Amino acid sequence: MSGNTPFAPVLPTVQLAAATSSTNVALGTVGRTSQTDAPTPQGSPTFPGGFSVRLTVAGTAAMQVTFGNSSSVAATSASSMLLRAGSDQVVSVPESTTHVAQIAAATGSILYATPGNGGL
Repeated sequence: MSGNTPFAPVLPTVQLAAATSSTNVALGTVGRTSQTDAPTPQGSPTFPGGFSVRLTVAGTAAMQVTFGNSSSVAATSASSMLLRAGSDQVVSVPESTTHVAQIAAATGSILYATPGNGGL
């Protein structure tokens, strides 16, 4: 089963500093021909119709995150996923995802996002 496959990075880790207004960053460019290409250059994605992203929050501020394209905006509402300070988890995202966005109630953390395959 695809959910039992250990996480394997495919692209370099990107980072976003916690900010009280939404910011976003592209999930990498290795093997991509443009910023709109999905960041899955090697083989098939582990999750049907998408790929994995390992999210790590280093620091003291929790963050709300969301995935999408270059116009993605995170919100402090149920439309974004909450990540606690000091958390580390792997999530699956749609194949069309090119960016991760964050917003925080305070500064003091860095969000690290690593695109890859797998889920543990």
